[in-house]
Amino acid sequence: MLRNWNGDSLTSIRDVLTFFGLESHGLELLKYEVLSPDSFIWVLNSNNIRYCLYAEDFVTSINHVAEAMNQYGTLEGETDKYELLQIKNPEEFATSSPVVSAYIYTPPTETKKFMNYAAPSGYDFVFLGKSTIG
Repeated sequence: MLRNWNGDSLTSIRDVLTFFGLESHGLELLKYEVLSPDSFIWVLNSNNIRYCLYAEDFVTSINHVAEAMNQYGTLEGETDKYELLQIKNPEEFATSSPVVSAYIYTPPTETKKFMNYAAPSGYDFVFLGKSTIG
């Protein structure tokens, strides 16, 4: 589960990136931030391409994810914008681990579209954005 990441290794991050079909050779962590007790963001570099990984337990919409990435997924003095990447094998919303583990989980609008971008990681949905700059 990505939320248990402790900074000792990038293995759990690499594991999540496979949902998106991303080869993670030369992966470099540029930034990590806990946004709330239940939301987290990582800014990564892989093969000179910047990525933003966002995890949260309750996500209301794809727009919420894009806003969080573009607000918090930047390095000081920079202005990255991220395009969300689709996962390779979307799951059903109702049977995904974040929904099953929650007492109540109100589905986001456009659930099928949402699940094209949402990878499960225990209690959280995880999203990956690729920088459009550069």
